[in-house]
Amino acid sequence: MGRSASGAGCPLDRREIAEMRRRRAGTNDRSPRRAAQLAAFACWLSLASVPTAARARHLTLPEAEVRALAASPAARVARLEALAAHERSMQAYARHLGEGDLVASGNRFEGARLVRPITGPITPATMAAMPFDRDQLHFGAAWQIPLFAGGALVRGDRAARLAERAADAQASHALDEVRYNVRAAYRNVLATRHALDVSLAYEQALTQDDVSARLQVETEAWSAADAAKVSFALASARARRAALTAQLQSSQALLAAIMGEDGAVTYELEDIPDEPAALPQRSLADLSDAAQTGRRDLAGARAAAEAQEERAGAVRAGFWPQLALAGSYLWNRGRDVGRVPETYEVTLQLRIPILSDVGRVFAAREADAVAAQAAERARAKELEVRGQVVDALGRLDAARAGFDAGKAQRALGAEVARVEKLKLESGRGKVEDYLAARAQALEGETGYWQGLYGLQSAYDYLALVTGIGGTP
Repeated sequence: MGRSASGAGCPLDRREIAEMRRRRAGTNDRSPRRAAQLAAFACWLSLASVPTAARARHLTLPEAEVRALAASPAARVARLEALAAHERSMQAYARHLGEGDLVASGNRFEGARLVRPITGPITPATMAAMPFDRDQLHFGAAWQIPLFAGGALVRGDRAARLAERAADAQASHALDEVRYNVRAAYRNVLATRHALDVSLAYEQALTQDDVSARLQVETEAWSAADAAKVSFALASARARRAALTAQLQSSQALLAAIMGEDGAVTYELEDIPDEPAALPQRSLADLSDAAQTGRRDLAGARAAAEAQEERAGAVRAGFWPQLALAGSYLWNRGRDVGRVPETYEVTLQLRIPILSDVGRVFAAREADAVAAQAAERARAKELEVRGQVVDALGRLDAARAGFDAGKAQRALGAEVARVEKLKLESGRGKVEDYLAARAQALEGETGYWQGLYGLQSAYDYLALVTGIGGTP
């Protein structure tokens, strides 16, 4: 009875066994070259599906800040509001100067009337010489200068200047927020770009592994189930790369929007791979106190509350009598009498409000309510700032821990993947262990960059909420 070469019970002679071995050896000799060709083609397809940066615009972080502060709609709104508050302050100051106008009137009456008022002493000769005309023209200047307004003008001026200070503080904080947002958006693009690069390298490696696995199945070195595991991991990698590509486009559009540019623009960002230095240790109480004195939006809320108090005082000042100096200087003309001597008058006007005070009572109550509302708003801002400081410290601790974990996982993941690859090639490893090690290496590299940029943004956020300055 002949010997079985395959263990399946089919007898083969020595010549057939030698021919089968020769064919298998020839197949194994061609496997490396075929695998390399297929892997290179698959990698080319992967690269072709990633957006190219050939037409991307080079951009650095300082340039992004400058563009955002110059063209961001939020920054422009903040500057315009500060400008409007300044103009309102100048209007309040101008009320102290009173009013001065050029006036003129042309009249036609039913009969001849005096062109100018009668001045004494009145005699028959004086009356006969008075100018009468049916058509008259009067022109000249009139003015009214406030002498006493019960404090309404002074308190209104103070309120306007406090409102201007509040608008300036709010504008400064708005610019700080724009600066923080553009820095965070810039780092988000970088983190996504690194994640996409790592994902692409991971996909390329799995593409080569998939080709190798198919050849191993053909040579009966691997089972079809093991090769399917690699194919499934490759499909997941391609889906991950597609999601990151869309995320990169979205993050670049957000960065462009903050800088006030077209969302279709792509950027080649200069990397900022340096780890930020640790801040000097400061307690929560110290940072909260620093925020209470350094936050410009909080200072603006307090100034706005003071401005509302002054406005309420200006409304109550309306109950007082008002004294003003008024006058006019007029030229008078008649169609028949010609030129008539000029006239002028100077008047000291005293106004004591009576019925208007009824409505002013309700106006004063409204002003007091608005002032109380502004004071509560300032108090709410103080509590919000304290909460933001606590949140910023928590973010910083979490970012520091995440970055440290990312560094450790990055260093360990690459080495574990290398060891599992060698074990798999030598026949002592499992496909599951190798794929898990590859995935851990991917997560470690991605986590490192996300942790780095997250730590940088955490320092930025702490600087924003405490008002202590820029990122160290």
